Amino acid sequence: MFHKEWNILKQLRQAIDENTPLILGTESKRISPQISSVIEQITNCQIERIMKRPYLAAKVTELFILQLHELTNTAVDPRLELLAPQDLSGLNKARAYIRENYKDGCTILELSKVVGLNRLKLKTGFKLAFGDTIFEYLTKVRMQEANRLLKTTTLPISEIANLVGYKHSQHFAKAFKKHFRVLPRDVK
Repeated sequence: MFHKEWNILKQLRQAIDENTPLILGTESKRISPQISSVIEQITNCQIERIMKRPYLAAKVTELFILQLHELTNTAVDPRLELLAPQDLSGLNKARAYIRENYKDGCTILELSKVVGLNRLKLKTGFKLAFGDTIFEYLTKVRMQEANRLLKTTTLPISEIANLVGYKHSQHFAKAFKKHFRVLPRDVK
């Protein structure tokens, strides 16, 4: 084990033993795609009864390990440093635009015009900065909203599909199953 990791684990062990809070990092970091995926798995857990508690405990442990790894891994992808601040600003605008307009969707060309980046820089920069392609991110946003609607409303699946941007409920069901490994009707 490396010196930095060992010191962090010693500090953590001491804080646990003394039941005191511990701040391990002082700077704000982006949530990695791996951490985002585990958080999504925790919040959208479909497991019930006796297996739910150990499943969630394992996922929380996985999340903790990933966070410790992120904390001790200070290397930054050198390609990310090649993006100018205005490019990063445009990429953040693109992500916000997708979140706000996921129902309608948009083409890469439309999105590039909205945020002022060329298509290549938009596509490669988005994947580099956020860990997902634009389409993957759009799908993720749609699936999270669909899952929320399935759990909190009595709307029919076909209407939920339409609300999150799918014209055909079969395409929605297929995408939902691929994303969550469960059919929408099993969530209702």
